[in-house]
Amino acid sequence: MHIFDIVFLIFASIFVLIGIKRGFIGEIIRLIAMISGFFIAFFYYKDIAGLFNFLKAPSNIKNGFAFVLIYIVVVLGLIIVGWFIKKLIHLVFLGWLDRLLGAGIGFIKVVFLFWALCLSISSFENSSKISIPINSIVYKTFKGLPSLLKLNSLTKTRDTLKKIYSSDKIQKNKKMIQEIKIPEIITDSSKNSKDK
Repeated sequence: MHIFDIVFLIFASIFVLIGIKRGFIGEIIRLIAMISGFFIAFFYYKDIAGLFNFLKAPSNIKNGFAFVLIYIVVVLGLIIVGWFIKKLIHLVFLGWLDRLLGAGIGFIKVVFLFWALCLSISSFENSSKISIPINSIVYKTFKGLPSLLKLNSLTKTRDTLKKIYSSDKIQKNKKMIQEIKIPEIITDSSKNSKDK
């Protein structure tokens, strides 16, 4: 067993125990925060990194700092919102069911965490600066995932979504919507119904 697999098992055990303690609601809120934080940071880290041009650091350091900053802000924001929701809802599950489901969510969180870690490691595959855990069961499992869950596919998806939602296209769509004469159609149809 590779050291990477041992670390995974340790983290999995810890996250499952934490999931048992927090219960389903606490864990699901944190899972949503974790996943949302990752994807929002992944989509916008390059935009935010531009704000750190005053730092005399390489671009990859600025990118990493921006990614971590966005991730932390999003996760903390969602956890705070989730805490308020949990307090408002006051759902009362059976204690054992809440804890059992919490353990499952804890395991899903550690799987997501190691997927993100493997995703990061895979970006260094062509570099000799980092040791890739090729013999690890966890990393082999990651390599066997569909290409949709790999770095190249996620990067293409991010770039495509940014093109779709670029400010130029949004402005064109706003202009196109403004040009549609919906009020006249509604006005004409209301006149016709009054005439009858």
